Amino acid sequence: MALLRKLISDTVTFTLYGVAVGIGMMITHEPGSNEFLLHWDTSKIFYALVGSTFTAVMVGFIRWYMWRRSHPQALD
Repeated sequence: MALLRKLISDTVTFTLYGVAVGIGMMITHEPGSNEFLLHWDTSKIFYALVGSTFTAVMVGFIRWYMWRRSHPQALD
């Protein structure tokens, strides 16, 4: 049960990072201006979420493998 809780926590964390990175990639700075602009582009959020989902799955496999081998740091 502790492993499942840790996997859910990792997934939520990586998803929030993916949304933040996606929004960060949409912020641009116009040359010669002191303003930052947000150009809404859903494909950037989509690709950031795909990357964060892939990372969450890979970290989940690593944690599961460590947990299966009774590694003490699997749930840290």
